[in-house]
Amino acid sequence: MVRFKNRYLVCEVLWEDKKYDPSVKNKDFYDALRESIGTNFGDWGTGLLMNSLSVKYWNPATNIGIVRCLRDEFRLLWAGITFISHIRGRKVRIKVVYTAGTVRSCQKQVVRGIRMWALASQGQIEKLRKQERAEGMVKEVQGMGF
Repeated sequence: MVRFKNRYLVCEVLWEDKKYDPSVKNKDFYDALRESIGTNFGDWGTGLLMNSLSVKYWNPATNIGIVRCLRDEFRLLWAGITFISHIRGRKVRIKVVYTAGTVRSCQKQVVRGIRMWALASQGQIEKLRKQERAEGMVKEVQGMGF
């Protein structure tokens, strides 16, 4: 039995006009990926990636997606992602935030990013960092054995 080794990339889409668009779906993101790979790498790149390429997760509210491909071709996919300039006629910039070998570790990263995004919208990131530092100091002191 052969095991297919995959690589997962967490991508963040930054819209140039900064407008929220809930109508963008997995298929739109996939079509943009396919077009970018075809344009920049031709039939060779399309042939390498299209068998294993899939969009596992897309959230239009946070503009975060998880894309899967074969482990050997993930750098080609990464290059194709950075070359995307339009999705459904709207200008975008896409950056790869995280790469991993399992979708579970990507999900953890996405959850962490969503929590930070929610805290940033409330202006409490600095409060969270101070609280984490204080908890770290407390654990350090407790570990000294006084």
